[in-house]
Amino acid sequence: MALTECDECGAAVSDRARSCPQCGGRPTPARKPTPAARLGLAVVALAAIAWFIGYLVRPDPVDLPALARDTAARVYPAATPAELSEISRFCAGASSATVNYVVECAAQRAAGQQRQRRR
Repeated sequence: MALTECDECGAAVSDRARSCPQCGGRPTPARKPTPAARLGLAVVALAAIAWFIGYLVRPDPVDLPALARDTAARVYPAATPAELSEISRFCAGASSATVNYVVECAAQRAAGQQRQRRR
């Protein structure tokens, strides 16, 4: 049982009273949160929790140009430094799957060029 203030005379009135004991005025009922407000609060809370979990489980940033250069040097050992830097520059904004694809294509292209030179 909490005491509230009467809107008309300012006297202390119980929140369960139907009228003010001093002036007889009716107190305004306390506002209860509507279901829509509760739903909105729940959606905001869930979005904040999802963002926090996503922040915690995000992968470590990978230096994709260095990954491309290292992968190319391993898969395509005959690559020149110019070819390695070209592959690295091309893969600067790519995913790791794209890096692997580009390196494989470069290795296959080099193998095809070597076959043509032998003929």
